[in-house]
Amino acid sequence: MAAQEQQLASRMAFARTTVAIHLTDAPEGTGVTLHLTKMPISATAGIDPNAEIHMYAPTPLWIDMLADRIPLPMAVHHGDVEYSGPVRKFLRVAPILRGFDYAMWRGKLGEKTKTDINNPGMDAALGG
Repeated sequence: MAAQEQQLASRMAFARTTVAIHLTDAPEGTGVTLHLTKMPISATAGIDPNAEIHMYAPTPLWIDMLADRIPLPMAVHHGDVEYSGPVRKFLRVAPILRGFDYAMWRGKLGEKTKTDINNPGMDAALGG
């Protein structure tokens, strides 16, 4: 969905990197890979071992970051998010993420109910 917001997506592509987001409290290889090398940007389920940056944190921390309760740069600075690779390439565009519509992550589903949105990873993380 983020790739559809042309102006924000093109700014994210300035990172010119791939980022593997690892969920450390889930089975090995669980996560998502962000492809921010060119337009259109995209994300794929699972970990691409060839990603330039790898970031590691438990699911509740990622949820807190998506919900704007914890800024990603601060979580990295405090050591709550471990990483490998040139993480600053991603952190310099991370504030742009706040411009995307993450209503479904923040519990503001509008017309839809939780049962209308198929997100088994989120369901498992929330104990559902």
